Amino acid sequence: MDLKGFFSSFLTPGCDFRKPGPTGLPNDPSVLVFSDIDDTFVPWKSYNQVADVDKLGRTKETLNKYDGKTINGLCSARGLSQIQQLAPFFKGVPMQFIGTNGGQQVYINSKNQPTEEWLTGLKVHESDRDWDQEVSRRSGGFNTELVMRATHGVLNDFGFERCAVPLPPPHHERDAFVAPIPGGKRGEVAVVALTKDQTTLMFRADFKDVNKPLTPAHRDFARKLARKLEDRLTKQGVGLTAKQFVDRSCHQIYLIEPNNISKESLVSYLVRRYPSVQAVITAGDNTNDTMLLPDSFLGVPNHRIVSGDRPEVAKIMEGQDNVERVPFGELGPGLDHHLTQLLSEDKPAAD
Repeated sequence: MDLKGFFSSFLTPGCDFRKPGPTGLPNDPSVLVFSDIDDTFVPWKSYNQVADVDKLGRTKETLNKYDGKTINGLCSARGLSQIQQLAPFFKGVPMQFIGTNGGQQVYINSKNQPTEEWLTGLKVHESDRDWDQEVSRRSGGFNTELVMRATHGVLNDFGFERCAVPLPPPHHERDAFVAPIPGGKRGEVAVVALTKDQTTLMFRADFKDVNKPLTPAHRDFARKLARKLEDRLTKQGVGLTAKQFVDRSCHQIYLIEPNNISKESLVSYLVRRYPSVQAVITAGDNTNDTMLLPDSFLGVPNHRIVSGDRPEVAKIMEGQDNVERVPFGELGPGLDHHLTQLLSEDKPAAD
């Protein structure tokens, strides 16, 4: 476990060691399953459009085999509305929570509704209040509405105007803004795409051709805009970072991340929220899946599943214990391996 993981899990303000109290009833679930969504729980053949339903089906079967013995949830850098679009993929999956914006919010299925019904009925303001307060306390008042207001102000300062036409699928539901590139070639523009409940900025080179590559001028412009937004909010007393989250040839995404808040810190909160939990299973495919890093959360051991073979992920996980590696989105074998060991005294009946 690195220093970042240690501090964010244990020593950051508002995140005390596991609080004493009831340990749960004997039959309460003892394992918390916490998974990333894209390319981990949902294996994409075509991003946001076509999923590998065979792999997804096998993951569902495994979770249902252990239904009642686990507390299951997903967490993504997506906002709530984008996760709700994926609700049909989660039909039949026993799910108790959903994390959004990289762990900035969490929604609890307190009435144990069927997942698809619960998820589609959620409203943005129904996030868990205790976690919202902890996020605000740690970061000097961070919240999504504050970030969105500041973002629109910075876009205005840089000369962006709302696009008259939507972006092509799969980004057509994002609000798109366009501005000339400072010092760029004639007609060269930058496009920023926003989602109303997501604290990210997506930068593109064109609002019609989503595959048009970014130039060095685009990347420099994106970096300056992100720094400007970070500075504006910091001057208001908010502790945060505008972190480059995705860097591809045709787009970049910056995540506006409050200090001391991540998927990792959300897992620590959930371990405190569910006192019956004696083990955690985390699954992810990317370096932003920070919950893969710690050996434990507040003394509760972390059993990891690495989805796919990204070399940067393999590097940081090298030498770690309790790690299962699976093909992209093929979580079933990894879940079954960990759960069989963790629940060996009370295995599910064979089919």
